[in-house]
Amino acid sequence: MLINLSHHTFVRHFGNMSEVVNQRNDAKFFLQDAEPFLRFITCEPQREEAIVAKIAKLYGCSPEEIAPDFAEFVQSLQGAVLTGSTQEELTVQEPEFRYYTKAEAEGKTAQSASVKTEKQEEDNFGIIINDFLIAHKQICSLHIDLTDACTERCLHCYVPEYGTKTLSFEAVCKVFDEYRVIGGLEVELSGGEPMCHPQFCEILRYARKCDLMITVLSNLTLLNEETVKTLADVRIKYLQTSVYSMVPEIHDAITRRPGSFKETMRGIELMRKYNVPMKINTPVLKENFDSWRTVEEFCADQNYKFSSNATLLAKVNHDCGNLDHGLNSGQMRTYLSDCQHSNPWVAGKFEKQLDDPMCEVCTIKLRLDAAGNYYPCVAGRELVLGNCYNDTMQQAWNSELAEKLRALKQRDFPECFKCKSRCFCMACPAANFNETGDLYKHRPEYCMEPKIKYQLYKEQSC
Repeated sequence: MLINLSHHTFVRHFGNMSEVVNQRNDAKFFLQDAEPFLRFITCEPQREEAIVAKIAKLYGCSPEEIAPDFAEFVQSLQGAVLTGSTQEELTVQEPEFRYYTKAEAEGKTAQSASVKTEKQEEDNFGIIINDFLIAHKQICSLHIDLTDACTERCLHCYVPEYGTKTLSFEAVCKVFDEYRVIGGLEVELSGGEPMCHPQFCEILRYARKCDLMITVLSNLTLLNEETVKTLADVRIKYLQTSVYSMVPEIHDAITRRPGSFKETMRGIELMRKYNVPMKINTPVLKENFDSWRTVEEFCADQNYKFSSNATLLAKVNHDCGNLDHGLNSGQMRTYLSDCQHSNPWVAGKFEKQLDDPMCEVCTIKLRLDAAGNYYPCVAGRELVLGNCYNDTMQQAWNSELAEKLRALKQRDFPECFKCKSRCFCMACPAANFNETGDLYKHRPEYCMEPKIKYQLYKEQSC
């Protein structure tokens, strides 16, 4: 029998624990003491007996002793490990992605068209792996702003101004190398507009060489045949783009780039042509409040994954002017009543104690901006932990500021801890800092959305 890892499977080891994830079919495994068995299974097909012989040599025993356990082990990893008598049988099992229209999907088992990027209920795997990674301060998710240049000037964007800062290719490679050595898995490439980076395709290829799970955030206005082919070749997990309305004038008014709707739609068609997984997201603002559902309808017809959101971040220089484009209380109430399909929300569990961490800041996720500055989360760009040109990733991760952020406790935010709407609120010290310049102080307007969710929940429960 031939055995190989799916080309969409990633394997990471943390001490005596191993994580095995397939990005395409969402097969996930978290295993103890499995590294010796996984060590010799690669993306290249090998005979089962050849792998067993290598493992037996490692343990200093006979292949006959190892074979039954190994066969059972491989069977338990279905979806991540492929088995078959021939190369053709292995190829058929590979979970490749393909687009279907809604009409086509009704007559097919179109699971391959489902990009599982929307929020899912936490399963046992998610709880176990997250708890383990948090306990060990293991970085598993890295976001990189490759450049601060952008082709659009969106009304609600939290970037104060766009410029010409661009991470050097050498710096990006250094970061990828350091990240891979410590067991990092997911990398998200963004900007600005990441395709403004002159070596975007080379960066994609190097990320793949480092065996990283790649996602991309892009407005698609610069997408061309060469780039989309590279996206396909490196097997990205998915690309997320924003469409604000199917009314071109509304979309262009929000991006402040005439013709951007046409350019983005052209990019979407290219993604479809090459079967590159994609998710379309719609930020809901005052300007598109009456037409955001047109994007949802378009995605349903074309069988694209769709999400929406109405939460805005203040500009990272503490300028809150962009928040004026956010929904008013009446609009927010209507949106939250109607968005359960594209942005589901439920009452969160609030079982925190006063000495529990305030949030997951600096526990498993790290970000890097176009100037080379490491920062902790999307809202914390001014909270600089280090710089990739001068510091290693580990030095930034273990910096004095990172330790201070990890040390934030529920008791440090007594007003939030006591709030009856807290089950619906992602109380965020970094968002506080964005809006007020103070980690511990939030704007009253920040509470509007969770308060409305609380009110709606009470009404639905009556």
